[in-house]
Amino acid sequence: MKKSKGLLSILILLLLAVIVSAARAEILSIPVEVRDGAVFVSVRINANNVTLLLDTGASNTIVDPKAVGVAEAGLVHSAFLAEGHTNVSVAVIKLDLQIGKAKFIVPVVMDKLTVLQTRFGNKVQGLLGNDVLTQFKSVTISYQTKTLELSR
Repeated sequence: MKKSKGLLSILILLLLAVIVSAARAEILSIPVEVRDGAVFVSVRINANNVTLLLDTGASNTIVDPKAVGVAEAGLVHSAFLAEGHTNVSVAVIKLDLQIGKAKFIVPVVMDKLTVLQTRFGNKVQGLLGNDVLTQFKSVTISYQTKTLELSR
């Protein structure tokens, strides 16, 4: 009898811990646009509203400098990205990025993205990469409700 009461107490405590943990998790629900199987997210970068293609395969967030008010002459920082077997020098600037209520300062790769804009049109100003997505515990895309759910 004592063992079953002790076991029941432990189970109740575990259940309460799960409930408290779930209550603490903040889930941001971000509306997205879905076109041709691609997911587009509206974000704010340095107080500019921009539309980014959600790219879970991209290590870094990449943005057209004109879309966020950065003069190309000001692009002096660089990092090297592996493009196949070639190293490519790119400009990287730390910018304020806001997605829903979540705010970050992230190093953003600056690129004109002409191929991306040719494919999807000028409404797309960049890629939302894993440097931002990995700031969340989970990332869920709902094609049915056209939302991106970000859990913190």
